Amino acid sequence: MNRVVRNTVSYAQSIGGKVIAFYVGFDEKDIEKMKARWEQWNPGIGLVVTRSRYRSVIDQLLCFINHVQHQERDKHITVLIPEFIPRRWWHRLLHNQTALLIRLTLLVKKDVVVSTVPFHLKN
Repeated sequence: MNRVVRNTVSYAQSIGGKVIAFYVGFDEKDIEKMKARWEQWNPGIGLVVTRSRYRSVIDQLLCFINHVQHQERDKHITVLIPEFIPRRWWHRLLHNQTALLIRLTLLVKKDVVVSTVPFHLKN
């Protein structure tokens, strides 16, 4: 677990409600590694792990959100996305592209709130 994940999970827990972490792996080795690391860290929240054969995070996330919306009718879902804040503005071109696509995709979802959790990079 890196500081970005810990920071985001900590923030999610601080705002209350049911917190679920979601991870998309691209092969079984990565998935098993993440499960082991999560279990070792044990932040007190569940981890949902899914696999994407086509390296698509967004499709898997949409499936998960649809499932949660079906289970938790008439409730809002907040999706927290960690965002790297580099020291130099032009470095932003190298970071956060997936986060931007996720935000744009989720704008059309009813009862889904997308929030960014900034993480400031040093040097």
